[in-house]
This record gives sequence, structure tokens and C-alpha cells, in this order.
Amino acid sequence: NDPYVVHSTKGFLYITNNTVSGVSLNDKYLELDCDVYLNDETFDKNGNPLEGDGVVYDWLHTFNFLRGNFDGKNHTIFGMYINQPTKGDCELFRTSGEINSISNLTVSEFYIGGHRHCHTLAMKSKYVENCVVKNGNINSTERYVSGIVGYAQTIKNCTNYANIKASASEVSGIVIRSYKILNCSNYGDVKGSSAVAGIMSHEWYTIFHSLLENCVNYGTITGGYSAGIMTHINTGSSGMIKNCINYGKINSNASAGILAYLEKNATVTMLDCANYGDIKFDNWTNASSLVGSVAQNSVCIIDGCYSKSNTYFPFECWEGGKITISNSTFICNEVNGRKTTNRNGSVHISNSYFSFANTLSSTNLGMFATTIDAHLENVIFDLDLKLSRSNLFTTTNVNAQNIIVNFKKEDKKHFYGSDFSDFYFDFKTGEIGLKAFSGRGFYQGKVTEEWLFDRGFEKKSII
Repeated sequence: NDPYVVHSTKGFLYITNNTVSGVSLNDKYLELDCDVYLNDETFDKNGNPLEGDGVVYDWLHTFNFLRGNFDGKNHTIFGMYINQPTKGDCELFRTSGEINSISNLTVSEFYIGGHRHCHTLAMKSKYVENCVVKNGNINSTERYVSGIVGYAQTIKNCTNYANIKASASEVSGIVIRSYKILNCSNYGDVKGSSAVAGIMSHEWYTIFHSLLENCVNYGTITGGYSAGIMTHINTGSSGMIKNCINYGKINSNASAGILAYLEKNATVTMLDCANYGDIKFDNWTNASSLVGSVAQNSVCIIDGCYSKSNTYFPFECWEGGKITISNSTFICNEVNGRKTTNRNGSVHISNSYFSFANTLSSTNLGMFATTIDAHLENVIFDLDLKLSRSNLFTTTNVNAQNIIVNFKKEDKKHFYGSDFSDFYFDFKTGEIGLKAFSGRGFYQGKVTEEWLFDRGFEKKSII
């Protein structure tokens, strides 16, 4: 009820030493009632001044010990400039400890160039709310780089428009690690060597549960093990990703639209999420529309999700990962290659829809590898195959119930179902369901019993 109020740029500079008339500001409340101009310059993406006389004040020379609560009252801090490529801890509130809270603040017309730990607001703050970062660039020669804050227990209603580039890993548009991220958006392009994300790049090293809800990424994400929303969930940890959307393009191998990968013994529940971003990668290596690699003994639950992108498969399974998909839709209008899941996992898909095309000469869509146990129930596949032959699956371990496969191209009617152990073709409806012929092909269109019998199908096999 009785905060310290900052009335000028000079006053803001004064309080950054964390004392007022010799009184410590730790755990105190500070409010801003004016805009602050640290420099009158604007800067290009490399930190070069664009206006004025070119004389700038380097903010890193100030070591800020603020650890209290800072409320910007919807004001803006302009002109922060840091250009110290060999130094770390480059941010507005540079402290040796953890700030209690930062809220209602905009940072604009700024440049940060540093080494390890470059974040617009702070490296650590327990709580961050209603903050906006725009008209700026962050360049790091190392790792741990984010648009808003490095580490926070809770961050909500924050937006980043700045472009971010780092030479190493763990780079994100919003935060590096947080327990709870709510209603946050990233519009900036984010680039690093690996673990790059639009919202959160990496969880805490310790085992914990994280929640990401109502978050959106629009920026282009570039780097290995990258994703539009979150890079990965740590070994033994769990996470909930709810109502999050990626619109940004992902330039990476080992990547995904929402979550790049789960480490061993991790769990994620993904509810009502969507991916509209295309994924650029080589040889379809561990790249998926929703979730990348699901590692040994990890569990991935996907419900009510949607994807429309250039990759038709929603996940990649490794070494015993377990995946459940329900009530979800996956649309790919132009598949540019082949994608398979791998190595001894299990998949259960129900009440879902897949629609995709294939434009290359590959003869195998390869939705499941041979060592995957797959259970499908009430699933529809719409195929616009510009191939003469293809396999939807490559595994013999498919338990399928009420499966419908529709072909859109009348002139390309051959399709191989050699992966199914028991399958049926309904002559009246042209639908394929329940059980498959083993080691045979089937033909949709003007199918006759003679056509099937000539290829070795027995009459008793047809329901």
C-alpha cells in the first residue's frame, strides 16, 4: 500500500543499486509512473545505432541488485543497450539473486548482445505477468537465452516480438524453464543450435510437473530438437500442454510442432492443441506434427488435437514409448517423403481422422515400423496417393477395429495391406475395416469377387 514510486529516468537509474537513502529495496514494492529512456537511439539487428549521434549508454555497466517487486504500471522502458559478447547475465534487472515479481511492463527499442544468460527482463523472477518485449534483438554467443525471463515459477500474459539468435542451446521466445506458463505468445524468430522453442526451451533438471496453457507461437523456430511450444520434458518429469497452438515454421531435424521429445520415464498429456506450421528437415528424421521422439518407458497422451502441416504423422516412438491418441485430426495436403515410428513401442489410436497425400516415388508411407504394437479403433484414413503402390503400415502387429480407408484418386487404385493379419473389404460400401488380408493387395473401385479370388483371397475370408 505504500510503494516506492519512480517518477523519472534518473529515478529509475537511482533505484537500480537496490537502495533508497541507504534502505534496502529487497522485498519492497516499486512502481513506475512514467516511461524511461535509457538511450535515445534505436538499433539494428546487430546493435548498430540507427538514429542520433551514435553515443550510447551500455546498460551492462550497471549491476542491478533489485530483488523486490517491480510494477511497471503499463509504462515502457526504451533504449536498453547491451553489447558485451564475452560477458553473461545480460538483462534489464541484473541481480545475484531472484526477483520476487515483475509485472505490467513493456521493453522496446532495445538490443542485447552477450554471452551466456541473455534475457530481456531478468535471469530469475518468481512471478512475471503482463509484460511485453518488442522492437528488439537478442544475440548470444553461448546458451540460455530467452525473450522474457530465464527462470520463473509462474509466467502469464506475456508476449515477445523480439528476434532471438544464439550460438548454442536452450533458446526460447518466452522462458527457459518454468513450472507454469499461461496465456503467453511469441512472434519473434528464434534460432539456436538445439533445444529451441517458441515458448519454453527446457524444463528444470529436477523432476517436476509443468503446465503450459493457452500459449501460441507465430515465430520461425530454427535449431535441432526444436518445437513451436516446448522442446522437451526431462527424465522422470511430467507435463500438461493444453490449448496451445503453433503457427510458426520449424527448421530442424528431430523436431515437432508442439513438443520436440520426451526423455526416458517422462509423461505428457496434450489436450486441445493444434499445429499449423510446416516442418523443414532432411530425410524425415524424427520430425512430427505434434510430438517428436517418445523415449523408453515414456507415456504420451494426445486428446482433441489438430494438425495441418507438411508432415502427416503425429509422433515418433523409440524404445518402448507408449502413445495414446484420441479424438484428433491430422491433415497433410502434400507429403514430401516417408515417415515411420521406431523400436518396440506401442500405439493406441481411437476416434481420429487422417488425411494425406504423397507426391514422391516412395512405395511406403510406413505409418508404423515392424516392431510397433498398434491398436486402432474407429479411425478414418483419406488417401490421395499419387503412387501406384504403397503401404500404410509396415508392422504385422496391428489390431484394427472399424477402420475406413478412402482413396481419392480413381486412376491410382492399388494399395498394399501386407501389414495386416486380418482385414476385410466391404463390397457394398467400398470400405475397408476390422480385419485385413495378409500379404496381399486390395483394389478399390469396381472391385469384383473374381478380381480378389484370382489373387488368392478365399471366399470365406470376405465378410
